[in-house]
Amino acid sequence: MSEAATPTPAGAVTPLLGLEAQLLERIDAAVIAVDLEGRILFANRGVESLYGWSPDELIGCSSAELSGVAVGSELAAEIVRTLEQGLSWEGNFEVQNKDGSVVSVHAIDSPLYSASGELVGVLSIGIDVRHERLGEPARVGHTQQVEHFLNECSMVLASSLDYERNFVTLAEFAVPFLADVCLIDIADDEGGIRRMAAVHSDPATQHLLDEIKTMYAPDPLGNHPAVGVLRDGEPFVSGDITDEFLPTVTRDERHYQIVAELGFSSFISVPLSARGRVQGALTLISCSPGRRFGDRDVAIAIELAKQAAIAIDNARLFDDQQRARAEAEALADRLGQLQRLSAALARAVSVTEVAQVIRDVSMGGIDPPSRGVWLLDEMSGELRLIPGSDQGTVEPQFESICLDAPLPAAQVVRTGTPVFMHSLEERDRSFPTFANTRGTGLSFAVLPLHAQQRVIGALALGFRDERSFDDDEARFLIAVAEQCAQALSRALLYDRERLGRDRAETDRRRIQELNRALQTSLLPPSLPDIPGVELSARYHPALAGLEVGGDFYDVFDTGGDWAVVVGDVCGKGPEAAAVTATARWTIRSVAMDMRQPAQVLRKLNEAMVHQQLDDRFCTLTYTRVVPTAQGVRLSVCRGGHPAPLVLRANGDVEPIGTAGTLIGVLPDVRLWEETTQLQPGDAFVAYTDGVTEARRDREQFGDERLQATLARCAGLDAAAIGEAIEAAVLAFGGAEPSDDLAILVLRVPPT
Repeated sequence: MSEAATPTPAGAVTPLLGLEAQLLERIDAAVIAVDLEGRILFANRGVESLYGWSPDELIGCSSAELSGVAVGSELAAEIVRTLEQGLSWEGNFEVQNKDGSVVSVHAIDSPLYSASGELVGVLSIGIDVRHERLGEPARVGHTQQVEHFLNECSMVLASSLDYERNFVTLAEFAVPFLADVCLIDIADDEGGIRRMAAVHSDPATQHLLDEIKTMYAPDPLGNHPAVGVLRDGEPFVSGDITDEFLPTVTRDERHYQIVAELGFSSFISVPLSARGRVQGALTLISCSPGRRFGDRDVAIAIELAKQAAIAIDNARLFDDQQRARAEAEALADRLGQLQRLSAALARAVSVTEVAQVIRDVSMGGIDPPSRGVWLLDEMSGELRLIPGSDQGTVEPQFESICLDAPLPAAQVVRTGTPVFMHSLEERDRSFPTFANTRGTGLSFAVLPLHAQQRVIGALALGFRDERSFDDDEARFLIAVAEQCAQALSRALLYDRERLGRDRAETDRRRIQELNRALQTSLLPPSLPDIPGVELSARYHPALAGLEVGGDFYDVFDTGGDWAVVVGDVCGKGPEAAAVTATARWTIRSVAMDMRQPAQVLRKLNEAMVHQQLDDRFCTLTYTRVVPTAQGVRLSVCRGGHPAPLVLRANGDVEPIGTAGTLIGVLPDVRLWEETTQLQPGDAFVAYTDGVTEARRDREQFGDERLQATLARCAGLDAAAIGEAIEAAVLAFGGAEPSDDLAILVLRVPPT
């Protein structure tokens, strides 16, 4: 909490009464109210979690005594100025906890007023900066944060072959991003449990975790969650650790005291499983009462354990190899191959790219000349060879395999168990379908591709010589298949998403093209030449043309004089397009017989009301243009449409036309005509409401901006005026406006 003390005004009263205090008690943060002398008037229960002081201990005390860390005079003055302006101040500073430790706090200070509206104090909400930053990694960009975390963790773990150090590295990665505490336990060869890592996010508390690691590994016969996870291979989660639970998992009184002091409130324990073996238990613990683990946290923990387990198991294999010197070089080379394969697969994005990596990657001393990857098409129940995954060694008849076929690829997908064939004789005996087929191998391994707890396909490898496939070699090939399966699983998702995006983009473009064609059919292909007049039109569809808009314009000869029409039909889409076409062609037809704009709009109204166009209506400005010796005479009639503007040669801007009734709603409409003369240098601008109603946040472009923009266009020709208005609107509201823009400019050029 920040404080900036100034004298409390006379008659100030505590503004925190019953209901407000009850509401503040519910806030999941530390809330303190102080008067202007810095005396604490109220504290909710959250202060004890953050500062260590109970509300009863704080009320009546000076906030300066609570802080224990001086607030600079400049910061204090800034806070006072902000509060006096009726605003909230927000910032970070340090507060001394009851136990003497310093807590970094993010504070939001807001003014408190008396019933008469007088500033009498400050309400401060404090949030632990560490928890605000790390508490629940869901917020903005959660998916990207988690992916980055998992990728970085996998890369770092994969880069190390130090078995025991990798457990500590994994624990250090897990806190504080996923939890406050991370414990990692493994079962040893003697039936006991070894605690490989115990890390706390707060270095000041790490000594307690060190004691837990050294003295209190889980009892193999006890109730600790890690014991069940190591035994069953299933996650164990508790969203709320109760007081009754703690005694069942602690070894003695000292163990219980440490756990109670750390404040364990929620935990997740998940298996570290790789290559069909549970090699450890990863336990994540929250020490924050406000943070309880949920399904999303469990999913992240499982994914972390899954990815980390392979790297840790690689390190375990390397550690075993060191004990058996005779096998050390072979195992090290294979692990290196796995790492290189993992790195190469990590760079592959699509299924085709992954298949190319599998086809070309070196596997050390056991490079199989014949390779192929089949993926299961669940819709058809067939296994299909990924094009490019083989080296031209798969016969065409085996490129597509029924799932119930008596072939090794189908069998491993059905059973999830690898098939090793040490010789051609064994292959032909086990799978007679292969008899008399050509091939480049003398022994074969067909491995299931496991991903997301299901088999998605099979990897087949053929070797030049007969092989025994010892345990180490079989384990290596299974590891290769596991990494290939994970890469293919990711690539399948990527290809599906890319295909969906491509289809969506194709559909979007097709819709744009159709809408553009339809919209074009509703507008004149070109503007006519009116003697002594410049004409220009600008049209900008809404939302990049994803829907057909209802805005339209038209200019046509009515026999000696001219009609200039700008309109806007209610709504968008095909229905609006139909009404637009009706309005445009009705106006053209009626205008051949009637010269007065009001008469034309009345006839249009009758036609639209008669046709009952599903409550569709339109607004319209119809202008009769009559060339004269001095310029042109305009007669303007508005049917509920925004007022056109006249730009005089000297820069003056005048709206013209009296607002009339919407067209197509009521049988009888009230319409008026207004006449004006355009002299040389004058311009007339008609537009739709997409111009003035263009938005930036909650603000509209509006009439004033439009008139100011138009005033700056004095002296420009008609085309430049239209371009300037359109550019100003798009600069204000963005390049893809939410409503169509239609602008029509008529100008009498200077003589």
